Amino acid sequence: MLDSNINQSPSHPPQKEKNSMAAASLIVGIFAIISCCIPPFQFFLGVVGLLLAIFSKKGKPFEGVAVAGLVLSICAILFSIFVVAYIYIVGVLVRTDPAFAEMYNEMYNIMMEQYQNFFQSAPVQ
Repeated sequence: MLDSNINQSPSHPPQKEKNSMAAASLIVGIFAIISCCIPPFQFFLGVVGLLLAIFSKKGKPFEGVAVAGLVLSICAILFSIFVVAYIYIVGVLVRTDPAFAEMYNEMYNIMMEQYQNFFQSAPVQ
């Protein structure tokens, strides 16, 4: 009885399939979070990461990497929507409020003056 147990090789656990779409979702989600200064690009990356996470499911429950990609992508989408809304609201308030309009026009004139000075001082080859 003991001899038969000794000759048996230990059973190896089945290899877990690597889900490349879940990993891609995580990578795209990380890049989406990092690109917070470019809301349209961040939104696009967030949607791509979200779709990759959903497609990685393949009828099974989400695994850890896919969940991380899903969460990062959703956060990136929400943050980009928030930033665009904030920029729009602040832009509308600045342009319509007379107190802010004067400051906005002054800042605009200073920026345009610096822009023109930069290109006038640039060497022409």
